[in-house]
Amino acid sequence: MTHGLIEVGGSIGLQNKGREVKKMAISLNSPNHIVVGSRISNKLHPGNIIDAQFSAYFQLAHAWLYGPVTGVEFAKRLKDEPIRILSDKIECIIDGTVKAMGSKLHIEYADGESHDVDIPFPLGEPEHPFNREQAEAKYFCLVVPVLGKEKTQEIKALVEELEEGSVVKLLHMIA
Repeated sequence: MTHGLIEVGGSIGLQNKGREVKKMAISLNSPNHIVVGSRISNKLHPGNIIDAQFSAYFQLAHAWLYGPVTGVEFAKRLKDEPIRILSDKIECIIDGTVKAMGSKLHIEYADGESHDVDIPFPLGEPEHPFNREQAEAKYFCLVVPVLGKEKTQEIKALVEELEEGSVVKLLHMIA
């Protein structure tokens, strides 16, 4: 529901860093709009990580400002003022042409230029799978804050050699 917005919004946001956004419109199908796009307080300005995960507003604003990689930093930014300001400029609309987990994004900049993106298959869907680099980036952003960089690297190396290695060793490393 929000993965496409994270991927595309993060990419476009980083390419347009510092450029003022006038408004954004996210198009979602009706079921997804109910789950992540309703304009209610806990979606617009979530107060906890669960509400943030189910907020198209927060997810897009976070990705736009800080890039598409999520993780522990995500939770630390619930009260981030730039995210709140950008979230207020986002509108979620129901669009019957959007299928499954897809979405559409319309961006209007303060200079009058606009940009439209159709995201039929978000990252992680079978039609648009993670590549190795994206999977590793996701792994590192989630695991390094918990286990540290060295242990995270060791686990990655062990998993890469798992056919020749030991599952028991892996279990000891993560226990």
